[in-house]
Amino acid sequence: MGPARPHDPHRLWWRPGDGHGRGILFGSGHVHTWPEAEGEHRHMAELRSERPVLFFLIRPDGRVRIPRRHAHRAAELADSLRSADGRLRPFDPHAAVAA
Repeated sequence: MGPARPHDPHRLWWRPGDGHGRGILFGSGHVHTWPEAEGEHRHMAELRSERPVLFFLIRPDGRVRIPRRHAHRAAELADSLRSADGRLRPFDPHAAVAA
């Protein structure tokens, strides 16, 4: 997963105060977020030609839960989300169990 191309900025339409949100992390590192009521993951994924790596939900406070199936890459995914949007607070609820 590399950084998004400079000419292709992240699309960060969710913001604190919008309530719940949704987002997608793509293979290039591109992140797209939006308020939950504005659409489903599959519809937004169809707007880009590249493969999604992670679909995620955003809690009103900005927390993003890393799903168990991505636990082996949780640190990498969390870094990608944080670097795209500092308001996102990814966490891996399974890290404490594995430790």
